[in-house]
Amino acid sequence: MDHGDFDQIFRHFWWLLFPILSMIWGMIDLWARHRRAREGLQLIKSYLDQGKEPPPELIKLLDTKASVYGNCSTGNVGWVPVFLFAALCAAFLMAPYWPGINFPPKQSWALHLVALVFGGLCLGCLVTTMRQERDRKPRP
Repeated sequence: MDHGDFDQIFRHFWWLLFPILSMIWGMIDLWARHRRAREGLQLIKSYLDQGKEPPPELIKLLDTKASVYGNCSTGNVGWVPVFLFAALCAAFLMAPYWPGINFPPKQSWALHLVALVFGGLCLGCLVTTMRQERDRKPRP
């Protein structure tokens, strides 16, 4: 396989980078959550083995699922998906007009459709995150 074959394969299947990187990111996130929960449970077990009550702050820290990355199971979206979908929307909108790249009309239309989907996801995450931020503020 010479250099030209790899270049041709990459040009045809470049879009596979997005789902592959998403799967890798998901596995890393899952591993990090598991490790954090395991360490927290070990700390609680050490308190219980000593006959002490674990501090409520520790229980609250382990119970907190919200992060800057969000948590789909609690409905907490976070700010990272907002910026991610905005960047992807912009990239797919600009791709057909990038200098030196000539997309056929059907591919150009498809890229605009993908940008529209990412724009909708961005707006949905933005509205959800802004509502959560509003609800999180203490009311007088």
